[in-house]
Amino acid sequence: MAFFGFWYEDTYARTALGWRIRSRREEKSFDYNVPTALAQPATP
Repeated sequence: MAFFGFWYEDTYARTALGWRIRSRREEKSFDYNVPTALAQPATP
């Protein structure tokens, strides 16, 4: 079993219908017990 953790960095926009997500960026936070074949280096 492997675990991955992520943070989301969102940009919001206010619309007539309320606040909406304009863009979303996923940032890797941690991983645990990931097989070498699936491991990817963290992006800066």
